[in-house]
Amino acid sequence: MALSRRGRDALAYVGCETTIVNNGIAMRARMIHELNCTKHPIPYGTRVDHFVMEPNYLHIWPRHQFMLIALPNQDKSFTTTLFSPISIFRKLKTADDVMNFFRQYFPDAVSFIGANEIVETFFSSKPQPLISTKCEPHATHNGDMLLMGDAAHSMAPFYAQGMNSAFEDCLVLFDKLKENNFDFPKAFSAYK
Repeated sequence: MALSRRGRDALAYVGCETTIVNNGIAMRARMIHELNCTKHPIPYGTRVDHFVMEPNYLHIWPRHQFMLIALPNQDKSFTTTLFSPISIFRKLKTADDVMNFFRQYFPDAVSFIGANEIVETFFSSKPQPLISTKCEPHATHNGDMLLMGDAAHSMAPFYAQGMNSAFEDCLVLFDKLKENNFDFPKAFSAYK
């Protein structure tokens, strides 16, 4: 079980943080990720005192099979991500390949980001897959274990449904716990 600080605060608010934490199974690793997974900051943006694009919006450059998105950061830079089939990434082997691709499909983004930063960032990390998970049933047959949130169902981040879905899971679980007098096996078995 993986709980963020906010998740634990939400459980504390409804009075069941201690019970959930004491009865949960600690999560040791996220097994859906490759073992050599690393995180790299993406240093796109400007080094001046203003945003190069409108700062209060999600910027999206949609194309048929791929898209580029940019999110504003507090330091007036942007975190930019290219979502694309792996076959397109595999074709971009050299700096010229990358820049030709960006100039063809995202010419305005090149002027905001800069050619050197695009090439440097592109080759500093490898593409990572987007993963969607859907598990059924969420509870074991005897009701001693329950999957909820991203462990039970996760989706691509740009669908903007993950957090709402996880909060809904918490509400449904709490209702099932109340209906079953906080008998966890019964509540887990009733949870759907």
